[in-house]
Amino acid sequence: MRSECLPMNCKHLNASRKVFVMEDLTGAVENLKLNEKTESTAEACLDCILKALEEDVEKASDHLAGQDAVTVFVNILKESKCDSVTMKLAKVIAEMAKNEHLRDSFVKSSVILTLNNLLNHSDPEVVLQVCRALGNICCDNDEGRTAICESSGIEMILEVLTKLTSPQLEEAFQRVRLMACSYFLNLTCGNEILQTKAISCGAIDVFLQLSNNNKENMVLCEKVILALGSLADFEKNKGSFVGSGMSELLVEALKLANDEEQLESLLETIASLAENDMMKLEFAQQKIVEALLDIADKYVKPVQPQASFDQEFDVGKVATDIIVLLLTGDESMRYLFNDGQSSLFKKVMSEWLVSTNEMYQISAALALGNFARSDDHCSKLVELGVVKPLLQLLENPNRELDIKLGHAVLSALRNLSIPKVNKPEILKAGTLETICPLLESEMHPVQFKLLGTIRMLIDGQGEVALQLGENNEFVSRVVEMSECEVHAGVAGEANRLLAALIKHSGATNVMQVILQNGGIPKLVSMATSEHELMQNEALVAITLVASSHLGPSVPALVEGNLVDVLSTILDSERITVEVKCNALSLIGFLTQSEEMMSILKTCGLKEKIEALQHTDKEALLSKSGAILEHFK
Repeated sequence: MRSECLPMNCKHLNASRKVFVMEDLTGAVENLKLNEKTESTAEACLDCILKALEEDVEKASDHLAGQDAVTVFVNILKESKCDSVTMKLAKVIAEMAKNEHLRDSFVKSSVILTLNNLLNHSDPEVVLQVCRALGNICCDNDEGRTAICESSGIEMILEVLTKLTSPQLEEAFQRVRLMACSYFLNLTCGNEILQTKAISCGAIDVFLQLSNNNKENMVLCEKVILALGSLADFEKNKGSFVGSGMSELLVEALKLANDEEQLESLLETIASLAENDMMKLEFAQQKIVEALLDIADKYVKPVQPQASFDQEFDVGKVATDIIVLLLTGDESMRYLFNDGQSSLFKKVMSEWLVSTNEMYQISAALALGNFARSDDHCSKLVELGVVKPLLQLLENPNRELDIKLGHAVLSALRNLSIPKVNKPEILKAGTLETICPLLESEMHPVQFKLLGTIRMLIDGQGEVALQLGENNEFVSRVVEMSECEVHAGVAGEANRLLAALIKHSGATNVMQVILQNGGIPKLVSMATSEHELMQNEALVAITLVASSHLGPSVPALVEGNLVDVLSTILDSERITVEVKCNALSLIGFLTQSEEMMSILKTCGLKEKIEALQHTDKEALLSKSGAILEHFK
């Protein structure tokens, strides 16, 4: 038997050898320099190097880099006329580029242009290794991505993929196609500039053609969807998928997917694209909800959500989350509601709302809250009887209320309570009796929605506002919540509810209860809000107090530094005319108290009002003139 012929210093790296030594690699690199034009010698040296890289890629790569092997490999690659040598050189580069710290050395070596040009090579094994090399060089490496882009790399890889769209490909070219998809994903992942350029170069059409021509090839379709999904990372690019056929592809893929791993990549892509409102509508029109409902039915686990929320990826939960996301778009929500006749709405009412699984209950409440985003829908939903089952979700005596469920249900009830026509019906259903006990909850998101819901329900409902406002325990708790420091929304909503109780009841009894519980200074503080709406609500409420209950309220108004607040309002150029006029109206009532008149004069309010006589705002000019009469 003839012995194997190997170049000097490479013979120790034969196939039976398990461990390489550094001298072997040094010798292989030196032999490459001396015999680069001898194909058999070059191949043998490259085989030795590849074997070493296979055994310990990090150690071997570092040693090769220390021998300036990168320059040697790049120079030979540029001149190589042998397909086998070219392929093995590309493979060596691909293996070495697995090491993040070596990628820049390949970028600086100017090998990118050479590799890009090799994408047009006729040998599929060469193209395969070139895709690996480029993909590894640009992996998490923006310098590599930029270099590839500047040498027309995006156009070239798309050209390669365009040639490989046929379903009738030899196995070698099928491998190239998959590797090319992976390379494209590495190239564009997380890079807005490259993603935008890829889209402008027709990447969406290329990948959709790949998928449409190979619908039964789930492995390829999964790669395609990952690549397309990467192009939707940034908001400005999501709109490029509208009308492209992407929604049809994803719906079809959902029906064909047969394992959780495939579903995970599909659902992540759908969720990303569904952040765009026009894509929401497309998905809805392509009947994606039906496919998502089937997935939820199959994969939702019969456990409480606390047990599933901590998992890395829950297919059933993500499917229902996407359905809820689709309902956040106005057009898609209207399409999926269909005046209460849609299969989704019927499913929510007949199954999700009455489910013992909290995940379905939360999804149902969120869905109904999203449906209730127009007055017409709110009226229809109340007519269809959604209030009672929503309230029942809050009434389970056998368990503590889940924060997500409480927040979702109260969000829906708040939206339903906005139209005036709905308020009596919602109140008649016993809503206040069900939700007011939740005031004792320490869950701030629940408190926030609870306060807002109560405020909506008493809007224009004088008797209800009077009943709540005269309830000392209720008012005391609301005042306490207005002092919440860890959740500004809770404090703000509590203050707004105090103002609403005064406005909608108009009763001195209510004002007195709020006064006794320390609520008046809270309203004064509310007048300093950065939100005009809250400023006006506070000033109107305090004005009502000053007009009918001023005497007993003076100490609380002084405690709250009301005059200083009014002075700041009149001075500020950022405050609107409406707010200033409301402040002037309040000052007019305050002048009826000798104590308050004295404070107003001492603080220079008269002079500030006189200064408003020089304004070019007619309403402010007229109002300030009228209030000045009170100071004469």
